[in-house]
Amino acid sequence: MFKNALLRNIRRRSFYLWSFFFPFVLMCLFRLMFANLFDIENSMSDPVRVAVVTENADSSVAEGFDMMMEQISKGDDRIVDYNRDITGEDEAGEKIGTEIDAYYLLSGSDIKVVTDSDYSSGNTIEVNILRQVADSFMNEYSLLEEAMRTNPSLVEGIISDMSSSVSHTVYKSQVYKTQINTYNWYFYTTIVMGMIFNFSGGIAIVTGLRGDASETAKRLLVSPVNKFGVVIVNIACRLLPSCLITAALFGVVFLMGIPLSSNIPLIALFIVCGNLFTLAFGAAIAMLLKGTATDRINKTWGFIMLLVFLSGEMSAMMPAIVEKICPVINDINPVTVMNYALFNLTYSSDLRSFYTSMLYLTLASLVMMMLEALYVRRNSYASL
Repeated sequence: MFKNALLRNIRRRSFYLWSFFFPFVLMCLFRLMFANLFDIENSMSDPVRVAVVTENADSSVAEGFDMMMEQISKGDDRIVDYNRDITGEDEAGEKIGTEIDAYYLLSGSDIKVVTDSDYSSGNTIEVNILRQVADSFMNEYSLLEEAMRTNPSLVEGIISDMSSSVSHTVYKSQVYKTQINTYNWYFYTTIVMGMIFNFSGGIAIVTGLRGDASETAKRLLVSPVNKFGVVIVNIACRLLPSCLITAALFGVVFLMGIPLSSNIPLIALFIVCGNLFTLAFGAAIAMLLKGTATDRINKTWGFIMLLVFLSGEMSAMMPAIVEKICPVINDINPVTVMNYALFNLTYSSDLRSFYTSMLYLTLASLVMMMLEALYVRRNSYASL
């Protein structure tokens, strides 16, 4: 029984189309669109040319900010080129875009970053760095002011600490193992999308065991064969090729140079738990619908695509938007759960969230499989 069912599933062309080829094409498109885009957006080819304009600013603010600008303008890896010759706002306005890229306007105890529209729209990372410089200074200003008043010898050390806290290349975090490339999210969600598209296999399992849906099921239901065993065999013969297809998608992502966890056993656990849940999930949906396998699959596609959309396949910000509006949707959306599990497996230093997600998927799969077995055993024979 297992061999024949396995051969039938392997020969299904639609299975390869939606579970492998469609995700594969999307990954190739993502690779073309996002290649090195993150590195370009998060690196600076040249220091930003800036000036400082003082307008009724507190003298200690002006003095301290001038000292910090001098500090961060030193060295080959400096992030700014400080032009001290430009001090007036009118002069800075005239020379912005030619001799300087931006200037700081100090007014009272406030510091503003002034750029022209062309520069700010095309150099997002540079503008963010300039703002970070000002924010870093203002956050530490009270400490600097106290040192200047009571112990001037400490000022240089404070300025050095303030300037070293401004960085656009160094990533330090105890939560994540490495710097997170937000564009890689789309590759992880595409792997999960390929897995969830296997829901049709779960629908086929239920349809194949309903006497009102196929002639084969009618013969099976009146036979003495153990119905629970039939369910297990059908799930197993669909789970094996599904796991192999998902493993192939992981291989594609690896060959594309996208970061993945090096923990092979945990990747295997994710593949098995995810595909097992997908089959059980498809079977659970099929128990609520009527018609042939094709009818049930067509009715389910819209719902599946909604889950994929809410999980962030089309927009990486979608899970965050959903979390803000209705967090429970992320908790019950299996596609989002699998997305976060794969993301945490790749980046997180603490894998408790990953294990929790795997436990959730496994328990949900077992419950749905038990319900499916009971449903088959109690299925009405009126159509026979």
